[in-house]
Amino acid sequence: MKYLTPALAALMISFATSPAFAFDWHYYSENKALIGSTGEEEGDTDFRATCKDGGKAEIGIGAQENIGKGEGEAVSVMLASGSRSLTIDGTSGESPNFQMTGGVELQTMVDGGHAIFALLGDKGPIKVSGPIKTTWPDKGRAAATAAFVKACFGK
Repeated sequence: MKYLTPALAALMISFATSPAFAFDWHYYSENKALIGSTGEEEGDTDFRATCKDGGKAEIGIGAQENIGKGEGEAVSVMLASGSRSLTIDGTSGESPNFQMTGGVELQTMVDGGHAIFALLGDKGPIKVSGPIKTTWPDKGRAAATAAFVKACFGK
């Protein structure tokens, strides 16, 4: 028993000093997708926009277990950066990597004029609130968003 306490302390320190996954934004031209994620192996996305026909984009936000039940119920997330804020309404659905992560996300369709793309193009972190609370950094976000908007909507 006297060895258990130091062993637990050492284990806790190793967890505390383990590097966190960096959050990155990428535009993938092969499938016209804008992705914001930690890049965790076999992880899920915090944000994704996938270009669809008819000048639309499918948006997924969250990919966590607490964005509804994944059964199509109404969910909302608020995004805020600087003085700009935006509420995104959608339905709860299984994330693309649900089988590996159990992630459920807010899902909705938007057009190229939707305010989310202006917000994503701004500098500074974006605070996400609602059923989830997190912050998306801006490193690479504006460039990836601009590439997505140009490829998907021709803007």
